[in-house]
Amino acid sequence: MEEEKGPAEYLVFSLILYIHRDGRVGQQAREALLLIMTLSNKYPHIGKYISDHSHLCPVLATGLSGLFSSLPRKINITNDEWHRLTVEDWADIPDLILFLNSLEFCNAVLQIAHPLVRDQLVKYIYNGFLVPVLGAALHQELFCLPITLLDSPWYMNSREEVITATAYLELFLRKITEPTLIKAFLRFILTEKYDEIVILDSLITRINSNSRLSLVSLSLFTTLVDLNCEDVMFQLVFKYLIPCTHVMISQKRAVKDVDFHSKSAEKFLSLRPKCCSQIANQDGYQKDNSENVPLYGSGLRPPANADTGVNFQR
Repeated sequence: MEEEKGPAEYLVFSLILYIHRDGRVGQQAREALLLIMTLSNKYPHIGKYISDHSHLCPVLATGLSGLFSSLPRKINITNDEWHRLTVEDWADIPDLILFLNSLEFCNAVLQIAHPLVRDQLVKYIYNGFLVPVLGAALHQELFCLPITLLDSPWYMNSREEVITATAYLELFLRKITEPTLIKAFLRFILTEKYDEIVILDSLITRINSNSRLSLVSLSLFTTLVDLNCEDVMFQLVFKYLIPCTHVMISQKRAVKDVDFHSKSAEKFLSLRPKCCSQIANQDGYQKDNSENVPLYGSGLRPPANADTGVNFQR
């Protein structure tokens, strides 16, 4: 591919029309385009051409939206303890298998493509699939309903559709592995709003449901916690613990009165090897009330404005 060829359409990008197809044709199209993605990471002008002059990223994102709309809106489950989609569940759903193939292809593209292509694809997936399509599917007619109505027979159809959409989201989180794509999904769950209500808050309220919606929501939160993401843990756990409202008044001072800086430094210094501790004690440490007080080593001087409390002699 020549850099100066400009925005003319290359024949290889006609394969974009087949990337969401099932069977051998779709598989070969995806494999060929993955090879192009590998080259885009090696040759920056190819990545720039893909992001500026091809329709790869829009087609991938809109394809996910189209495939998701063709998924079953309800899944007939007879087991009362069912709470997530397993291999046995989606093995009998060809549309779901096709969607997962496309999602895994997007995941693979993000792993090997040029940063320009990667950023553009994540943007299209977020704004073209997650927010308008998946966000609406997670709410249906159940938005802002109290628990008493949420479990009522009047909203049984909508409740079943929301249960299925929640199970789909949980499955998608288990299938993707690329950090940038996981970050997009987490950003969607933790920060995006649906009718001025954060999606995470909407999901949390469903835990109180007496239906299967509670089990599926808890399964989703289990998957989120298993990601070991600090942002997730903060939103689900730590932000409720930091105010210490759960601690008795008599114990709050012991919890809050912590000298973070000196204690952390002391802990860090305690991890050094014993041989280094012995050298430090000989060259620049003095014993003071059974604690090592670090002095500046031989030949070193503290900054002129540093108040160390130690008199250095020349």
